[in-house]
Amino acid sequence: MSLKHKTHHDYAADVGPKLQQFIEQQRDRPFENVLGEAFMLFSWVMEDFEAKTKTTQQKEMFKKLGIILIEMQDALRGLHAGQVDLSAVTVAALARIIFELRCNLRFIFTRKDPALYADRFNRFAGIEKLVHDDRKLAGQRMLSPAERDRIQKDCPEWIKRKKSGEIRYDLNWTADPQFDSFKKIAEAAGLLTEWEIMYDVTSKFVHGSPLLVNGYRSPNGHVGPIGRPDHVKQTSAIGAKWAIDALMDAARFFGVPFERFTQAQWWARLIAASKELLPPELSAPLPDV
Repeated sequence: MSLKHKTHHDYAADVGPKLQQFIEQQRDRPFENVLGEAFMLFSWVMEDFEAKTKTTQQKEMFKKLGIILIEMQDALRGLHAGQVDLSAVTVAALARIIFELRCNLRFIFTRKDPALYADRFNRFAGIEKLVHDDRKLAGQRMLSPAERDRIQKDCPEWIKRKKSGEIRYDLNWTADPQFDSFKKIAEAAGLLTEWEIMYDVTSKFVHGSPLLVNGYRSPNGHVGPIGRPDHVKQTSAIGAKWAIDALMDAARFFGVPFERFTQAQWWARLIAASKELLPPELSAPLPDV
């Protein structure tokens, strides 16, 4: 409780404008414009995405996996908002989400039988429904016996029985013991280096590590809820790049047109707007277009 203000309304009237002014002074509008462009680029390619897929199998797989791209599109939009408000926790959480989505998508695309894993990813929703329903008291469960029976018949890979006969659900969506952790999925997708670097960093925000004090300490030593501009900017840049990379992977896999020159132009603007903060892998030469 503030020692200077009698009510939170008084506090808001006094501090609110000062807070907004402080954030405004810290904003990086050229970089924000690049993030906004990333969202529009993503949305532009996603427009009529399913209709542009070339084969029946691709269309069926997109129906099962399209939600990954939709969530990534939303996360990319949120990155821009988090960057504008210098919300370190917002951009860290969204970058983490984008990375996990990207890993699952690339994992599926790189399997010998991607349709199999796309189908498992889609059907695993049934197991998630059962697990969620089972956490409720018996009288509060929403799934009917018929619906529970249907899901169990449709999802045999994840249904395990203990010696007592009690059902146990395997919570590995791949239903493959080789990939029973997210780290293993990331490694199989060729993204282990990114996992080792950014997964650990973003976990500090997800789990509330005391190390976060470094991300909220201002140059004068004050610790407050406004993220350090350099940390926020770096995380936003990496998250946006991952989202566009995943979109390129998806477009290539589904046979949807994606002008690499357009992507390269955006990447060049990203580097120009944030080169002083980016790690070496983001400052590498642009791909051939």
